[in-house]
Amino acid sequence: MVTIPGRWLDAHDRAWAFGVERLFDLLEGQYVDASVALNLFTEDMARADARLASSGQTGDEAPDELQDELRRREEEIGSDRFWREYLTVQREAMAAVLQRRWARGEWPDDFERRKVFLHAHLFVFALDGFVRTLGVLADTPGAPDVVAAGAAGLRKALPHLKGVRDSAAHLENRGRGLNKRGQPLDLKPIDNWLVKASGGVLGLSILNRSKLGYTTEAGEYGEIDVSPVTLSLVRDTFQQIINAFPWRGTTRTIPRTA
Repeated sequence: MVTIPGRWLDAHDRAWAFGVERLFDLLEGQYVDASVALNLFTEDMARADARLASSGQTGDEAPDELQDELRRREEEIGSDRFWREYLTVQREAMAAVLQRRWARGEWPDDFERRKVFLHAHLFVFALDGFVRTLGVLADTPGAPDVVAAGAAGLRKALPHLKGVRDSAAHLENRGRGLNKRGQPLDLKPIDNWLVKASGGVLGLSILNRSKLGYTTEAGEYGEIDVSPVTLSLVRDTFQQIINAFPWRGTTRTIPRTA
């Protein structure tokens, strides 16, 4: 939670204050987006772990809908035609089963698997937007020095943030192993938990538990940890910067409670 000790900046130059307040609104939105993304990511990772654990358990299982559908169709068209056209019948039966499952609100497996990736990417994009906006605030005349220090501190703590975000946003180039100028990437050697390759590797949207990884334009493999630890870095920096400005009005919190 972040606390803002007022509703407005306490400054005589209202034009300046209005411009800075708009930047704070952007920072707040990006921080909230990152928080929401982290919560959704954590929830869906827990669901994925639960599905994986339950898939290895034995015991009473729900009736196999596909087999039931196949038996129904065999009775409907007769065994001779059923076996003669089995591949077509099986494909149509599977489509019918899937349609019923989706109508009940069950997500396709491919969709379920992608949810954690979507949340991880939203987290990265929100953090990148926060750091970029912080850079604009740091360049604003009259901004306290702590703003520039905060922006620099986040860039140092998250050295691959920009590279991961840029690769995720420009897959039309990175997916072909190219930089933003259309030139081949100079892949750097890699030696980590995932792979050891002296000639480097092109990694795109790789999720190692809570870490989202991409090969960056620099040819390095970079990761961002989608975790409370990462978000706390942003939260603490945000609070320090808020505290460096004069405020007036009623104190409020982020996220807002009302």
